[in-house]
Parts: sequence; structure tokens; C-alpha cells
Amino acid sequence: MSDSIIPLISTDTDYKVQVSLDQDLFILRFRYNLRDEAWFFSMYDSAQNPLLVGKRLVKDGQLTIRRTGNKPLGELVCISSKIDDVPTQTQLGSDALVIYISESEFDV
Repeated sequence: MSDSIIPLISTDTDYKVQVSLDQDLFILRFRYNLRDEAWFFSMYDSAQNPLLVGKRLVKDGQLTIRRTGNKPLGELVCISSKIDDVPTQTQLGSDALVIYISESEFDV
């Protein structure tokens, strides 16, 4: 699997999306916190067991750590050429994207 853009909806402040990463199904939750003015990310396996909870999205920040337990082999990363640090409520999915970089792509 090469780089994949995760479908994001910045008009919703709390939503989940199911994605297949390395042929395994994961549930990704994106939640916007008004007080912190930041998006937070959580990852669950297909049985909705938490694998990672409440990680703040920042530009060029890795959201996952290489496979430990049930996590995917690659990395989820927040990227953007239009923001300085943290995506605002309306920038996620447009000016700031979350991509999945497979293990083979990550090691190149």
C-alpha cells in the first residue's frame, strides 16, 4: 500500500472513520477541542479497543508509533504546506491532511 489520504470532514467536530491499513480495519476518531483550539486523534481496532487515545494533531507530527501490538506497520502523519503548527477547526481535511505511509514507503 502506498501513501493514502485519510478522508476527513472538518465541518464535524467529532467523528469516526473506518479505514483499512495494511489489510487490517481500524477506526480513527477525530475530535476538535474548542478550549485547546486543536484536533485530537484516537485509534481503535475493529473491535473498538483503544490503541491510542487523545493524540494532538500537529503539522508533520507522527500520529502512530510503528506496530506495537495491534497498530499498523506504517505511520499516520498530519501534513500541510499551508499551516504553521496546529490545524484549526476548518483546516483539517483541506489545508491539513492526514496520510498513511506504509512500512515499505516509510523505510525508503
